[in-house]
Order: sequence, then C-alpha cells, then structure tokens
Amino acid sequence: MNPHQFSDAAFQDVALLGKSSTRVMYKVRHTLTGAVYACKTVTPREMQVNQLRQALRPLRALKHVNLVRCLGIYDGEYGEGDLKVVLEYHTGGNLGAIASRIKQAGGMIEEKVIGRITEGILQGLAHLHSLQILHRDIKPSNILLSSEGVVKLSEFVPAGESVNKVGDTFLSFVPYTAPERVQGVNYTDRADIWSMGITLLDCIHNRRPYPEHLEAVGLMLHIADVNAPCLDESAVWSDDMRNLFSQILVKDPKSRPSAWGLLRHPWITSVMQEDVRMDLWLRTARRVWNRPRPTSP
Repeated sequence: MNPHQFSDAAFQDVALLGKSSTRVMYKVRHTLTGAVYACKTVTPREMQVNQLRQALRPLRALKHVNLVRCLGIYDGEYGEGDLKVVLEYHTGGNLGAIASRIKQAGGMIEEKVIGRITEGILQGLAHLHSLQILHRDIKPSNILLSSEGVVKLSEFVPAGESVNKVGDTFLSFVPYTAPERVQGVNYTDRADIWSMGITLLDCIHNRRPYPEHLEAVGLMLHIADVNAPCLDESAVWSDDMRNLFSQILVKDPKSRPSAWGLLRHPWITSVMQEDVRMDLWLRTARRVWNRPRPTSP
C-alpha cells in the first residue's frame, strides 16, 4: 500500500495489543482495503517530534525476514505531537504469551524448537548489528511469530549508535537488561546478546531466572552483582545447547560472542540443518492449550 494513504481516518481499531506510558499499539483494519496492520502511537517525551521522526525514519528501510517490517509513519490527527508507526501484523503471537500458555497447559518447549527460535533471533540481530543498529529491548513480548512460525523481532528504535563503539543511551530497567546497562556504563551490541539469553531462559524454564520478590532496585542490584543465570541441570538439554548458553550469559560483555559468531555455533548450525516445522509446532501448541482443562470434583 502507498504510505501516503495512511492516516487516522483510514484505519478502524480492532483490538488493543499493548500500552505503556509513551506508546500504545492497536490491531487496525484499513477501511478501504480491509488489510490488517499493527499501528503504534508514539508520544515524544524527552525529544522533539522532529527528532523522534528522524529516529524512526530508518525503520522503513529495514527489510529482513526476521524483522517486523515498518510500512509507514505519519502524524497522528488526534494527539498533538503523536507519531503513528504502521507495522506488519503477525497472527502467531509473541513468544512470551506462547510460552505462558504452554506452561499453563503443563508443557514445555522442546530443544529443536528453542534452537530454531534462537537462530531466528540471531539472524535478526545480526542484520541490525551489521547496520550499526542496537535493538535495546529484546524480551519475550518483543519476539513475534508469523502464522508460519517465522521469528520476527519487533519494538526496536534505531538511535544511530555504532556497534563498533559504545552506546550511551540507557532506556529502561527490565529483567532482560544486560549487567553493563544496569550499572549505567557504556554498552555495545553484546547487550542484545545477553538480553536474548535471558529471554530464552525465561521461555525454557517458564519463569524469569531471578527471585520473584525483588523490586526494581533490588533486581538491578541482583543483575549487577550476582553470578549469571544458567540452564537448569535437566538432562533434557544437549551439551551443544548448554555450551551456547554458557557463552551468551557471561557477565563480561567482551567475552560474549557476536550474533554472527553465534550463528556459526555447532548447536545453531545443526538446528539449521534440521527440518523443524515451526508452523506445525505452533498449530499443535494452540490445540494443546485450547483443550478444556479438567475440573476438580
């Protein structure tokens, strides 16, 4: 669709997808074509709207199978200074919601599926990093799946930092944030690698790898001071998988491999050679979690 056709009047809200203090995301339908998109409203806080527009503009040039594609950006008509970002809408859901539903059904994600998800995240990160763009917000809810089970990274905002020098922005304190960011020091693309590792542990173990009782400050101190989390001792996981996680979850960012380096890891290369039907896995998972749960007598 021609991006000049994007406007508030052209869309009908279908469902709320997410909301924060600075942005809100809706599933929308174009009133003329019937096409469905995700539309994000971004409200500038610490920068002028023109600066925000400049920061968002590179999104439209990003084209990769493992990145959610930005289809257009326009000025909102009903909120002064708001910008609207029109994105591909993917029906597979986000990894956090999928893992949570699998947990509720008493299941777990098998290793070959974890491997294919990891490979998809790494492919997306490798492309971003090659363009000197850091993601900065890798977490389960920002890993989307298409209806075919293809991994799609979302919610990244390029800010122009080079992956060969350090980034000096510090956006948020979240459980998936790398230790160097929690400490408020400079960070590079290796912070995205740590966040990917914590994201995957969350989905593998069906819980965050930190004590649940910790508040924000306590969690930051824990991330900065305590040894890096690791895979549990279950014999389910292969030695190659354990080795990859031991390389990702290292407190010293200089010791973490790059996304390109991890794509050459034996566990990833073996997964890439397997016939993993992600579309079939996604459909099967949905059937499992949609089964009626037995009621107590």
